[in-house]
Amino acid sequence: MIPTPLKGGGALYEDEVAATMATIATIATINPHLSVLPRSDTSSSRGIDLPLLFYGAPLSVELKKKGAQMSGTSAYYDRATSTFTGLAKDMSDADLIVAAAQAKAAALDAYLDAALTLEPTSTTLRGVPFTILKTTRTALKARGLQAATASEFVHPISFLREFHNKKGVYYIQIEDVGFFWLGQNPFQFPIPELEGTFKLECRIGFAGSGGKDVVTAGYRIQGRLHASNTSPWSLDKSEHCAHLFGRDWR
Repeated sequence: MIPTPLKGGGALYEDEVAATMATIATIATINPHLSVLPRSDTSSSRGIDLPLLFYGAPLSVELKKKGAQMSGTSAYYDRATSTFTGLAKDMSDADLIVAAAQAKAAALDAYLDAALTLEPTSTTLRGVPFTILKTTRTALKARGLQAATASEFVHPISFLREFHNKKGVYYIQIEDVGFFWLGQNPFQFPIPELEGTFKLECRIGFAGSGGKDVVTAGYRIQGRLHASNTSPWSLDKSEHCAHLFGRDWR
């Protein structure tokens, strides 16, 4: 059964593509070779947006609405050493990400110093993550200290590729841009590799308070994709799906 579409642009687009693929999988000539598997928690870092089984092999696809946020991770900041850690160390771009975040060490120090003047007995303000009162957060934001810890920089698209390849995902579908391979094209589909730039946005991100007077913060690094090419094939078009999954291209 095709799942009922969820509200929200990204989730709705994921459901639309999944519904299209589920319909294609019922075609008599395609059905023996293609199965749409149950979707995992796509809000999780380990979630798969579109898990398929094609000619007996798993095929995972990342689905993104045009202009949506992409891969994200968190950095941990140690005030004592002014260093960032905690990023995925087996990603080849980790050092570059840390170097970019390092430029914000002084701004984070200023933020933590100001927080300590308002909460001098705090034991969490030695780095990031930390916990502060909501009133402290409001005061520091009004003084521009939170904005000063934010940064944007352009990063090679290899960050996106490595992030998804670690999950076994080698394909991505982007609304109005098309279907691409990432790093590898194991099924040899007649589609291009995704090209472009990947802008990373660094900022302090607060979790929900659950009604409490305090909030916990981390330092988030979030990506936005700017594709520089388009694909002639798209998984949100049923005729394209029928062509791509109507044969084994290997």
